[in-house]
This record gives sequence, C-alpha cells and structure tokens, in this order.
Amino acid sequence: MYLERCLLGIVLGGDDYRKFHIYMGFAELKRVVGDMMAKGEVEFTKLKPNLLGVDPDEAFSIIPYEKGCLFLYYLENIVGGKDHFLSWLNDFYKANLNKSISANKMKKKFPTVF
Repeated sequence: MYLERCLLGIVLGGDDYRKFHIYMGFAELKRVVGDMMAKGEVEFTKLKPNLLGVDPDEAFSIIPYEKGCLFLYYLENIVGGKDHFLSWLNDFYKANLNKSISANKMKKKFPTVF
C-alpha cells in the first residue's frame, strides 16, 4: 500500500494526492477496526492475529495493509522524508534480494533510528 501510494502520487497527482490517500486509508482502518471490535473480533484487529483453526477468509481485511502503510509512512517521516526513505528502502531491497530477512536485521540497517 505504501509503495502503491507513492507510485500513484508520482503518476496522478503529486505528494498531496499520496498523503490524501494515506489519510483516507487511515480513516478506513479506524472504521474497519471499530466494526470488528463491535462484533467481538478483537483478534482480527491485530497485525499478527492468531489464525489457528480460523478460515483465512473470515479474518481477511485491510488491517495489515493499512497498518503496514502507516508504519512505513511513520518511518519515512522519522528519517527526513520520502526521497531519503525510498533511497534507503531501495538499497536495502537490492542488498537482500532473494534472501529472507528478519525484523531485527531490518532494524539494524535502518538509518540511526532504532
């Protein structure tokens, strides 16, 4: 979602367009989480829900997509903007192409934030 919105901003309308869609995604995330909480589906609001014995179709939602997008947007703002963050992300991607990485490895390589 994060990269999709970056690309849409480039192709269709600039950074304001991208930020508008991030904001709309956040609004939709809040709505979906609220609906799930009202139905007692608290587990499905987590980024990593326990799906043992659950039909994946029952748990599918926009939650991991929007939470991931918002997290990357947050990191972008910490490191000084989209261009700096995308440059780091591109370098990290190239360095780890066809490899499996852990969150800890990514944290260690992140620009002096973690």
